[in-house]
Amino acid sequence: MPRRSHGLVESTARHVSHRVASTLLLGVLLAATPGAAQVPRSDAETVALLPHLADEAMVRWDVPGMAVAVVRRDAVVFEGGFGVANRASTRTVTARTVFAVGSVTKGFTAVSLGLLAEEGRLDLDRPVRELLPGFRLRDPYATARVTPRDLLAHRTGMARHDLVWYRSAMSRPQLLAVLDELEPAAELRSRFLYSNLMYAVAGEVAAAAAGRPWEELVTARLLDPLGMRSTAIGAPPPGTVLAVPHNPGRDDEARPTSAARSPAAAPAAGMYSTAADLGRWARMILGRGRLGDTVVASEETVLEMITPQVVVPGLGPEEIPFTTYALGWFVATYRGHLMVWHGGSVDGYQAHIALLPSDDLGVVVLTNRAGHHVPEIVSRWVFDRVLELPEVNWFAALKDQDRRLSDLRHDAELERQTRLARGGAATLGPAGYVGRYAHPAYGEIEVVADGAGLAGRFHGMEGPLRHVGGDAFDLELGDALVEELVVVFSVGEGPRASALYSPLQSEVSPVVFTRVPQEPVPTATRPAS
Repeated sequence: MPRRSHGLVESTARHVSHRVASTLLLGVLLAATPGAAQVPRSDAETVALLPHLADEAMVRWDVPGMAVAVVRRDAVVFEGGFGVANRASTRTVTARTVFAVGSVTKGFTAVSLGLLAEEGRLDLDRPVRELLPGFRLRDPYATARVTPRDLLAHRTGMARHDLVWYRSAMSRPQLLAVLDELEPAAELRSRFLYSNLMYAVAGEVAAAAAGRPWEELVTARLLDPLGMRSTAIGAPPPGTVLAVPHNPGRDDEARPTSAARSPAAAPAAGMYSTAADLGRWARMILGRGRLGDTVVASEETVLEMITPQVVVPGLGPEEIPFTTYALGWFVATYRGHLMVWHGGSVDGYQAHIALLPSDDLGVVVLTNRAGHHVPEIVSRWVFDRVLELPEVNWFAALKDQDRRLSDLRHDAELERQTRLARGGAATLGPAGYVGRYAHPAYGEIEVVADGAGLAGRFHGMEGPLRHVGGDAFDLELGDALVEELVVVFSVGEGPRASALYSPLQSEVSPVVFTRVPQEPVPTATRPAS
């Protein structure tokens, strides 16, 4: 079973820590909540049993470590850590262990623009080009009319195109310069299309309005006033303990991986934080801009951030029948209660923050494994118990969903193996495919020959090129954002492929990478006699 440590009790002995934790947390909850005499003791007891639930969820989903914070009415109800930061060591997770939080970052970016709007330094409903004259999309109509609100609400029509920025060394200005090379998937404001790229643009909009980099703006206006001293952008804060990330393999076993640096997309997913720090952030949002006596944003700004802007397609379970997106937050109803939330999944980390604004209740869950439902289970369990709602077996409901996804992955793997076995002769020999292939936005894919055959390199990732048939290959990238890419070479009359194309993004055409001409080999000259 996972080791556990939390802010009130530091112990790894299960038979002692569960009992002591429950007793102390019960006392803290009753004492910390205003009007404690009116709080049913059963509520406090169920929240105090959170360690039991956390341990069970982590075992079922093979999660190495997890940190949790529960806040209510501007008070910390629970801060705790479970499991280990690194399976190769005995270091336990605490509420102050640092995790990458992925797209939870988006809420900070949205509020930073809201603060600038408060001050009249930008208008959320004026064109982006007023602050970024060089901003261009492929669609001229969208280029002229996209606003900061559109960027934050994911309604620009831009497809995700995540492999443009993922593990790329390009800067945000360089990223902005190639946006018009990317095919959109819909017209402006026609529907919700999640886009990390557009949050990178939002970061540049904030920087232009503030006159300083987005990172400095967020640190000075949000992190410092909120006392989030263990939170940083782009890399873990110095002197902190970082949880080692884990990704599931094809066998679903969690294995250590490495966290990548993708500086251009930092406003979308570049933050590192702790459960304790994000608990402060949650309290500020629930407090409508205020944390204790510190006012960080106006009530109007915070309310605008959580006001729905666009409907997210699809219906959910009866407990969460539909979802919308606001500015940096998803907004839904959870069993009749307004719920504001955002997840974050990046390079072996999975984070989740969920708030019930009308009930002054929030839950933060950070884990060092991707691809599971533990954060949703923990947050919904807390909500159900505190609000005294009829019990829902979220373990069973989400495990069933996992089984369906696992079946789909299994079928896809069988199809992949069938393709590989079916084969069919390649048009060219290995040397005909070797070379560098470039796209103005996605960068380069390099194909090289090694002792085992062909291999591919892309944004610092590399893996074998497995022949599928004809001029089609699978580029296997391991546990990166995508496990494999299907690449098809364009072959003409010559001895070498002229290009390769790959369906890197759904809803748009395959992306074409053109062969980069080889440098001519200098001709040796005979020394003069």
